[in-house]
Amino acid sequence: MAAGYFPKSVKLGPRLVAWVEEEVEQWIADKISKRDVGSDQIVKSASGVDKA
Repeated sequence: MAAGYFPKSVKLGPRLVAWVEEEVEQWIADKISKRDVGSDQIVKSASGVDKA
């Protein structure tokens, strides 16, 4: 899977495709990891309390 691109689908029929669950989960984990890199910024919660 190319960096940043959603996993390829698997053709199951003329009008039916699916995705490998593990590949989709890995894609999600990669997105979260990239989001969290450098996230040393302070985030305010809904209650207004600062969180690191």
